[in-house]
Amino acid sequence: MAQDGGKGRRVEAQVPTVITVLVFAGREWRATRARLGVDLPLQASPLGPWLPASWPGPGGPVSGVVFHPGPGKIAAGAAAQWALLTWQPQLLVVLGTCGSIHPDRAPLDLLAARRTVVYDFTSAVPAARDRMQQAYRIDLPELPDLGGLAHPVRPAVLATGDGDPSPSQLTQLRKEEGAEAVDWESGAVAWVCRQNGVPCLILRGVSDDATASGAAQQAAYAQAAPQVMDCLWTVWEELLAAGRLAVAR
Repeated sequence: MAQDGGKGRRVEAQVPTVITVLVFAGREWRATRARLGVDLPLQASPLGPWLPASWPGPGGPVSGVVFHPGPGKIAAGAAAQWALLTWQPQLLVVLGTCGSIHPDRAPLDLLAARRTVVYDFTSAVPAARDRMQQAYRIDLPELPDLGGLAHPVRPAVLATGDGDPSPSQLTQLRKEEGAEAVDWESGAVAWVCRQNGVPCLILRGVSDDATASGAAQQAAYAQAAPQVMDCLWTVWEELLAAGRLAVAR
């Protein structure tokens, strides 16, 4: 049970749904609400607001929840586990932005994670750091067919950390991991889903250059984030309507 919108009314959260969509950052959430309709009543949970949702599928409507736990690895991991226990979804989905660390990735490029890595482990003992990085290197389940979508989506390695990567981390991510973009949550969600045996689909759109200055990064992010989210929701709805996701109603 959870309280509704801070008004004290208790609402039922433990209803099995087919899909839970996680949207982390504030700008991403505002763009999502604009897309879904700001008049939809928010429900509350210990980890953030959520909305019941339904999308057209080839066999009829597919039920779901759109959940906003806020940014960062801690919120992401906690929210993913809470969502799996509360709603028991068949699929956990992440829609959000990312920062490019690859010269060929431009704003509004859309990426689907085929692997996630976590880059912000530090240790005076290199072997310990390497073991942690290996433990949190997650190969995701096979991606759905991404061909012929309204907005092209390419498979990619996404790297997660709680801060922008340092120059040495950038070198490692690009050369050793093959990463193309960074974010704050994907690696945590992928790890939780693997531990629970539940598939996840992580779709991210490039909003900025993660190697740029702070001011330039923020300006680019503010401008691109709403467009990225609109593209991602279009792709998500198209994948579901075309029956490319292995979920039942």
